Amino acid sequence: GRLGVVLANDVTDARIMSTAAALSKANLVGDIYIIAKHPPLQETLLDLYRPGHRIRLQANFSCAAEDLVRLIKHSPYDLLLLPGQSLQNIPSGVLEAALDKTSGQVLVIN
Repeated sequence: GRLGVVLANDVTDARIMSTAAALSKANLVGDIYIIAKHPPLQETLLDLYRPGHRIRLQANFSCAAEDLVRLIKHSPYDLLLLPGQSLQNIPSGVLEAALDKTSGQVLVIN
C-alpha cells in the first residue's frame, strides 16, 4: 500500500522516519510519500528505500491545522503517519470529523 509520511520539521521527525523505515523493511508498505515543508536529508531517505518501490517528496507542506485536516479527509494513502504535536491545534470535533471521512488508516506518532 501507499504510505504517507508527514514531517513537521520538529523532534517527532526522527520517530516518524524510523517507523516508516520499519514498515518498509518489513515489506508492509509499497511506495512512500514524504510530505513536509522542507525535504529531509538524503541519508535519512536511504533507510526507506526498497528495490521496486518509489519514494516521492512533496515539499512546501505547511502542517497548518487546515492543511492537515484537508490531508486527513482526502488522504490518498493506505496509511498516513502524522506528528502528534501538529494535531494539537486542531479542535477535537474537527479532527474526529476528518478521521471519520478518511479512506485509509492514520497513525499518530508522539
